[in-house]
Amino acid sequence: MKIGDRISTFMDRIGRGVVNGCVCVVLSDKYLKSPYCMHELFDVWRNCREDGDTFIERTRVYVQPSAKISTAVERAQYVIHWQSAFKALDALVREHGQFILSDKDNAEFRLMSRFVSETVNVLQLVQDTLRPRSFDDYVNHVFD
Repeated sequence: MKIGDRISTFMDRIGRGVVNGCVCVVLSDKYLKSPYCMHELFDVWRNCREDGDTFIERTRVYVQPSAKISTAVERAQYVIHWQSAFKALDALVREHGQFILSDKDNAEFRLMSRFVSETVNVLQLVQDTLRPRSFDDYVNHVFD
């Protein structure tokens, strides 16, 4: 991306990339707490028809040590993060009405509810899949 490019267009392009190709995902704690990154991840998930086998086939996922997804307790922390963000925004909308959000913000708000309900399933799928443990192995996996 370069200055002046729209982030939403870039995110949409990544999500669609999985339809005819393969998308590389590098999960980190920061990634799993970023609305932009989670938007991309869920576009990829949606474009894989929310099917685990298709997702694994069409993505190459590297999990950085900062992304704690090994146990149910660790994965739940990301759900809790998104629940908190969703509840905070939901409280503002309930108090002040939906017009405090732009159309794009409303779409992101609805998508955030999916982060809450589906994040744990995507992370469990990634955790349940044998994947490269080093970045060098990941690079080799990507180009296989």
